[in-house]
Amino acid sequence: MCPSPTRRAVILGAAGIPLALRGAASAADNWLLTDRNEIEAAKTKANQNAWAKTALDDVLRNARQALQAPLTLPDRGGQWPHWYSCTRDGVKLETVSPTRHRCPQCGTEYTGEPYDSVVLYGVHSRYAQSVRDLGLAFRFTGDAAYARRAGEILSAYAARYAGYARHNTAGDDKVGGGRIMAQTLDESVWLIPVAWGYSLVRDTLAAPDRARIENDLLVAAAEVIREHRMGIHNIQCWKDSAVGCAGFAAGREDLVKDAIDNPDRGLRAQIAKGVTDDGLWYEGSLGYHSYTTPPASTTTPAPTW
Repeated sequence: MCPSPTRRAVILGAAGIPLALRGAASAADNWLLTDRNEIEAAKTKANQNAWAKTALDDVLRNARQALQAPLTLPDRGGQWPHWYSCTRDGVKLETVSPTRHRCPQCGTEYTGEPYDSVVLYGVHSRYAQSVRDLGLAFRFTGDAAYARRAGEILSAYAARYAGYARHNTAGDDKVGGGRIMAQTLDESVWLIPVAWGYSLVRDTLAAPDRARIENDLLVAAAEVIREHRMGIHNIQCWKDSAVGCAGFAAGREDLVKDAIDNPDRGLRAQIAKGVTDDGLWYEGSLGYHSYTTPPASTTTPAPTW
């Protein structure tokens, strides 16, 4: 459920800190988690190193596939992927079709919910990845077709977001559930690449489209996420990162300040209260220690707004 930061880190070699915090040269060259200079440096790196070219080729291939694929958003949000296992063997199910799910161990087939909606979790996740990779492909190649498709996906989600029912892992409409996903953690993981992809193509979109995407998707999702408050917690780090990225992308200083400076759950508080004297995350698990790193590095607190 955690997106790998490898593609961004490997290709861009960036610190992962929003350019608004790092002091980009101009707004026109500031694309949230990277800028024009870093894109050019990444091109040079890809020209000089086979491993970097492979990473860049991966992004461009994903973007080309997103250009060719039909754009058909699911009619509802996705469900928790932990449901997608055989109740007898505990083995992850294989998707035979969107409505048939088979255990590779014993052959038992499952139908209906929550299994059908877990498949949609994957669909929504791929669209988020596509928005990010289309945005990056546009900046790497200058091909406006990539930006247009990213804008189409973003606009489609902006039109549908409010209509997706809020739901948690039990399917109930409760705080802690998301609209795209079944918990605010997964909603956050989904929103971060969406906000980044938007920032990469924002200046290619008409003003009404920008306003619709910012208000009806980015800010709307951020509000769903921040309604669920978890204090000092590894999940809250992801939520802070998503709210902060959405705030930067939409020009909402209030969201950014809440994500970074909230004294009970902001990223400054997470670092001050969540990291113990020996440098490990307080929850006592190396897994959780590692899990807090990507969101914390994506929206690292800085001395000033």
